[in-house]
Amino acid sequence: MKANCISIANSTRHNFQVEHEGYIYDVVIWTDEKGKFMDEEIEWEGHELDGEGKEGEVREAITDYLANNWDDLVK
Repeated sequence: MKANCISIANSTRHNFQVEHEGYIYDVVIWTDEKGKFMDEEIEWEGHELDGEGKEGEVREAITDYLANNWDDLVK
């Protein structure tokens, strides 16, 4: 057996609870070692929101809010 490590990536998980239009959402934002955005997870009552319809609008509103306020939120 032979194995070669070809890359290593470090990431940071940022957990938020976001209130939007009277609902509380659990949000996880993943960033790389340089602080650049990698991925997000947005859930309401254990259900991950998809990117279409009303759920897509909520995802966009939450991610826009977090992006616009990122520096203040993660200090």
